[in-house]
Amino acid sequence: MNVAGKVAVIHNYPAIFRTNSVHFFSKFDIYGIFYLKRSKKWRRIRREDKKTVALDLKQISESYGGRDVMKVSWMLLMITAVMLSACSRQPPCSVTSGDKGVPSAGCLAVDNGELLLVKIMGGTYGPPGGATMRNESAQCAAERETWEETGVQVSAGELAAEFDNGFRLYWCEAVSGREIEISRPIEIQHADWYAPELFQHLKWRYANQADIIQTLMIERQ
Repeated sequence: MNVAGKVAVIHNYPAIFRTNSVHFFSKFDIYGIFYLKRSKKWRRIRREDKKTVALDLKQISESYGGRDVMKVSWMLLMITAVMLSACSRQPPCSVTSGDKGVPSAGCLAVDNGELLLVKIMGGTYGPPGGATMRNESAQCAAERETWEETGVQVSAGELAAEFDNGFRLYWCEAVSGREIEISRPIEIQHADWYAPELFQHLKWRYANQADIIQTLMIERQ
């Protein structure tokens, strides 16, 4: 069809029209056509109104949202301060040459027949542990993670178990005693010493971990 006029695309639909009247349109709403025929002055006023509304909303957001930003900033500063304070008191690793190239490690710290466990976010339990740092041995990572999560200073000894994902558990001795001090309250919800008969009443992070650890403790006696 040969129709003289202009072509505009709105909502990805073409419309062909003349200056005074619409000759042809396809899948085009009346509102879209009406908008194209509005005067420049009317459109300029509408744009100015929208700009004014946008500025008002921005001012409201800054006045009320600024308080929330300040609260979050203070919380982050407090968490950072706590972590830096904890790092400054971190005891040195007791193992001079350990297992390198291990992705993660943890401790089976047993005292008076009870095992040190942590409750993490999500409400699941497990032995303290985590990822190794660069050039850090698995034993040093196990000691460091245990101290960071529970405040208990331990000394890593023999390998207790190695899992399919590379995580290693070492038998650890609590050299600082049984006192617990949690410095990661967001990550670690609770930590305590548990007797093996209580393992089945806990929600563990990994399936069958309670049975595996309980068997290891029985074999070690």
